[in-house]
Amino acid sequence: MVRGLKKKLLIGLLSATVVGTSLAPSVPLVGSFAQEVKADETTSKEVTVNVDNGGELVPNTVTITKPAHSTVDENGTTYAAGKLTIVVKADAGYRLVDAGRIYDVTAVDGKLSQTTFDSGASVALIKETLTVSKGADIADGLTYTLDKSELDINNTKAVLTIKAKDGRKFKTAPKVNEKATTKVDDSTYKYEYTHEVNDTEDKTTDLKITGGEYEVLSNIKVDDSKLSGATVSVSKTTGITKDDQVTVTVSPQAKCKFVEDVDKPTIVADGVKGDLEFKPDGDKYVVTIPAGDFTKDDVKLTIKGTATYTDSETQKTTNSKGTTSTINKGVQSTAKVSANADGVYEAVKAAGFISTELEDLATTIEEKVLSVTAEIKPTTDESLDSIKTAIQDDDLKLGYSFVITINKVYDKVGAADPATTTLTDLGNNLITYTITIPEDQRGKKTYKVYRIHNGVVDRLTTEPNANGEYIHVTSDSIQVHASKFSVFAIGYSDEEATAVDDENNENNENNENQDNQGNQGNQGNQGTSGTITDTSAKTATKPATAKAAKVTTSTKKSSKTSSPKTADYAVNSLLALLTGAAGLFGITLINKKRKEDEE
Repeated sequence: MVRGLKKKLLIGLLSATVVGTSLAPSVPLVGSFAQEVKADETTSKEVTVNVDNGGELVPNTVTITKPAHSTVDENGTTYAAGKLTIVVKADAGYRLVDAGRIYDVTAVDGKLSQTTFDSGASVALIKETLTVSKGADIADGLTYTLDKSELDINNTKAVLTIKAKDGRKFKTAPKVNEKATTKVDDSTYKYEYTHEVNDTEDKTTDLKITGGEYEVLSNIKVDDSKLSGATVSVSKTTGITKDDQVTVTVSPQAKCKFVEDVDKPTIVADGVKGDLEFKPDGDKYVVTIPAGDFTKDDVKLTIKGTATYTDSETQKTTNSKGTTSTINKGVQSTAKVSANADGVYEAVKAAGFISTELEDLATTIEEKVLSVTAEIKPTTDESLDSIKTAIQDDDLKLGYSFVITINKVYDKVGAADPATTTLTDLGNNLITYTITIPEDQRGKKTYKVYRIHNGVVDRLTTEPNANGEYIHVTSDSIQVHASKFSVFAIGYSDEEATAVDDENNENNENNENQDNQGNQGNQGNQGTSGTITDTSAKTATKPATAKAAKVTTSTKKSSKTSSPKTADYAVNSLLALLTGAAGLFGITLINKKRKEDEE
């Protein structure tokens, strides 16, 4: 019903507007529109035509109408044999579309019977179309803009702006049709093209961009897979220009030290002039590389070295017999792996492997030493062949590999050849150790840790296995909670991790830290940090899911909120406009009536 009323009111207002428009006084054309119309008008030209009257040339003045932007050729416009030939020439920048006409005209006593003529000619603007192309040697990623693609006599210049790829600078300027360009800044050049006004026909001109070599702009990739016990930091890894100085720093990790000269870090750079060498700076090693020495866009730095990780603890106690005993706990690693010495000891103790020794220490009258140590080394052991096969079966790539050996030594102090026992299986008693992921293996979507134990390849994942063993992945490390020890290797996917994967890893890391804090001091049968099942990792995503669901519900609710339809807005707007127009028209009529009454 409301819409029906609106429709009737709209029709009424439209009628009123039409009537008002018809009553309004006419307004002459003014301004640019009038000039535009005037520019297309024809003009007249008086020329003299000689008529042969029995050998005598009789001059006749005739008026010829011609189009704008043209001239009547007085010498070419002639009369002969009863025909008047009109010749019209186009002005510069224009071309003839229709040439001048020929009229049949009689002449009596040398006088033409007709003196006013339409040339019948027409002209058009000569246009030059511009296109842009790129040569084969053009710099990668170069872009351009052309401010005009069509030129004529009234619009004679076009500017082609050439820009380097984002973040790049030109070493040599690009050219256009083998002509020099003008520098705007290090990343921008321009070329100005001028239209030839003497052209007689339309034409197309191609502006071909060639050359434009970039300054070397390098990106650095680091291979630190042969560096243990230390981290690498590079002051700048992307967007490096020739003016930059790139500093590479190798820093030992906690409890790590470069012991021998042969273990100190070395650097080999693919894409840099000359040889590089680290210099000591406190306990760090530093080298600065002038980017002007870079010879490639992508520079690879291979860094090798071994900072030995050492964690140790010595306990001396006196038993009831007054005998002093010593317990040594230790972890030594030359691999990219670390562990807690006390954690290793407690897991071995919980597994029952040193029960007899501890009982003996409590009653012995001889000074004895009990040592529980873990040794971790990088490996290329032939047993990796079985692991490689398993990794390939899982469509993953072989990553960093190492071997863990746990030894128990118990004997008298000063014994020449103390008894040593190697422990490979601690049952359900877990030891936590941390692998530092090599730079080129970070940021992947999938990680697994593979272990070969008693000839069988085991896969450790984020899901605990029957013995409670599992892994936890962060952005740059993998924590492995394991109870069996031998050769290990990382398996990783080619696919990069997404933002969602990174967020889940961060949530899991926070949960891991909280669980580790809650389990401190309660290692016992659970190893270094206790057995943490994957329920925390699973439930960590639940609040986010619930939140997402809540957002979805909110979105649905807002989508159901009633709102006027688009057609109603259009009608309402038009009604308001027409109402205003009708009101103004009414005021005009009233004022006009008052003025007439006063007169």
